[in-house]
Amino acid sequence: VAVRPGPRYQIAQVEFPGSARVPAADLRGQLHTRDGRVNAAGGVYRADLLSADQPFLLALYYDRGMIDARVGVPVVTVRGRRLVVSIPVHEGPVYRLGKLDVTGAPAAERARLLGPLAPGQRFVRTRVAEAQERRSSRPTPRTLGRTPPPPRMPRRAPGSSVPASSNDYSER
Repeated sequence: VAVRPGPRYQIAQVEFPGSARVPAADLRGQLHTRDGRVNAAGGVYRADLLSADQPFLLALYYDRGMIDARVGVPVVTVRGRRLVVSIPVHEGPVYRLGKLDVTGAPAAERARLLGPLAPGQRFVRTRVAEAQERRSSRPTPRTLGRTPPPPRMPRRAPGSSVPASSNDYSER
């Protein structure tokens, strides 16, 4: 069977209709273009790879306080042998931090746990995640100075090497 390749189509531009507060260049910077060969001006279009970039686009919006942002399905327009890829976005409002509190922490430690977070500040996903990480790695009064208990060993049925229940863990 003889196979003849068809014409090659290249992307003329990638645009983000609906984006008013985040520059298109910043959004394009979140796309994994494989050195400009895929899903970039001059490259080829790969819907599967562009779909995988959606979380990165959303993360950029979340880091700018737009936690209601939505990224739509790309629309590809053919113009001769050139493609225009439009990725519609809805930015939504910019959120700010309200009241901040750390429960269960001594007053002296609260400021350290909150780090740079302050009421009225724009919500920034990475800063909030860092504060949560600081909080989760902090010893609690119940665990302070204690050695964690050893892991439970699975019970075995008498005379068997198989665990007594399917909820037990074992080496098989």
